[in-house]
Amino acid sequence: MKAYIVGNPTVDYIVTREGSSRRIGGPPYYMGLAFAALGLSPVAMGVVGPDEREFIEGELRRIGVEPRLIEGDATAAFELDYRSRPRRSRPLRRPSARISGAVEGPLVAVNPVFDEVGDVEIYADVSAVDLQGFIRSGREAPAADILHFSEDDAALDPRQLVKYNSKWRIAVYTLGGGGAYMAVDGRLYYAPSADLEVDDTTGSGDVFLAVFSARFLETGDAEEALCDASSYTAGYLLYRRVDRYRYDCAVSRRY
Repeated sequence: MKAYIVGNPTVDYIVTREGSSRRIGGPPYYMGLAFAALGLSPVAMGVVGPDEREFIEGELRRIGVEPRLIEGDATAAFELDYRSRPRRSRPLRRPSARISGAVEGPLVAVNPVFDEVGDVEIYADVSAVDLQGFIRSGREAPAADILHFSEDDAALDPRQLVKYNSKWRIAVYTLGGGGAYMAVDGRLYYAPSADLEVDDTTGSGDVFLAVFSARFLETGDAEEALCDASSYTAGYLLYRRVDRYRYDCAVSRRY
């Protein structure tokens, strides 16, 4: 079963208290890791620059992602600084080309890193949107079944999350070690985190949304999907591979 990822691959410069590193990133990479680990066939739809195209496409294929990338004038690049909380994210460059057209499949995730999503039509059994790039660019996010954003993207009183249900049936707000809140049809739920001590959380939001949307597609159970996403994200942070970390994740209803 194919899972389509609409968003750009990136070159990330990661800064932590232990030092700095440069590596491939972005939703095609991290969501692709998660979809492939769950047995889906991920397809990446994004823009890449000519200098990095061969390397990035090779890395995506290596982890089981089919690249359907447009060659643009640059590859998106970010500096992610984890020496403060929340992290500081600084765009270094971004391509001018945008992704457009119809995307049709069982699962479609729209997850821009900035403003690369143009006029896209989504036809899916389950559709998901991550707000991160839309917040960065100031563009309006499309309606979908599932919405995700984190405390790195916006500060929010979790009780306000239910207002997003007017556009998205399920809205999920993740707070790292503070757990995750979920609004479904005007009802608010909470799942605790695994409470891990990790500095570099790059890609965790992408892994979370990939697992949540894949599990929701499979079961139709949002509460189960919430715990699965939290468990697999914890496993990714702990093991640096997408694997379940088992802990007592009991979803509770807040109102």
